[in-house]
Amino acid sequence: MLVSGKPLAVIDLGSHSTLLLIAQMEGNRLQVLNEDFAITRLGQGLNESKKLSKERQVATLQVLQHFKQKAEAHSCQSIQVIATEALRRALNADEFIRQIEQELQLPVSVLSPQQEATCSYLGAISVIENFKNKRFTVIDVGGGSTEITLGQGQEIVKHASLPVGASRLAEAMDFKVKLGSSDRMGLMQIVKIELEKIAFWNEIDSSRVLVGSGGTVTTLAAIHHGMERYDAQRISQTVLEREQIWKLYYQINDLDLEERLKLPGLEAGREDVITYGTIIYLTIMELRQLPWIRVSARGVRFGYLIKKDW
Repeated sequence: MLVSGKPLAVIDLGSHSTLLLIAQMEGNRLQVLNEDFAITRLGQGLNESKKLSKERQVATLQVLQHFKQKAEAHSCQSIQVIATEALRRALNADEFIRQIEQELQLPVSVLSPQQEATCSYLGAISVIENFKNKRFTVIDVGGGSTEITLGQGQEIVKHASLPVGASRLAEAMDFKVKLGSSDRMGLMQIVKIELEKIAFWNEIDSSRVLVGSGGTVTTLAAIHHGMERYDAQRISQTVLEREQIWKLYYQINDLDLEERLKLPGLEAGREDVITYGTIIYLTIMELRQLPWIRVSARGVRFGYLIKKDW
């Protein structure tokens, strides 16, 4: 459990991004002291080579060093690195983990798909008031995988991890920038095939509160609001209708990469994968006829702090 008044840091090492959270518990409330992120693309090329590239490892180590310094500046009682899909899949993951632990003196925990789904779920719903009696479907589209979790309040009922993510789909299409209708339909079919393997697929319906977390949906919310400066609180109060997400998809897809970078709310590093992550959300919402999604700026790293017994 979090010790009240003593800051903790968790670094989420994802396939596309590396994220830092420094927080402490004040009563029953998680107080955020600092957040940061960097696009590190650790999982780049993993589909083909099955290994983490040296270039991406070096870039990620630099970010981890920077985040460690920020955590130390906050006098954190503990700094924990958690890793997900990229380090679950890479053949050289153990070697990279040893390097992090030896060179940076940072402990690394590779979350199982179930642990990742649990953390994603708990983090995502933590922004919603009076969540205890609500039934949720939480979707977290990452770079290398998509986690889908059903629950009621903080109780997780069922979960699934799908081998599709924004970066993974983009790599499969050689990062094609402007997707034609046949491209989009082909990608939606790939996602559909994976979704229909989920044992509880037919239980995902509009009777549950649909919540989305992760970089794709928070970026869509930021673009929707035209945010010049990221505002996590406003993001977590956002509801996007399915039609609005389609509109955002077409708006972004019509732009080249340089034009996308001019969109308020779209941070550099997401411009070439944002449409692919959006397709995953749209496929789920269309197939299950889900009219809207509540956006949460909190994900795996928040859930880890909430759940973790320190």
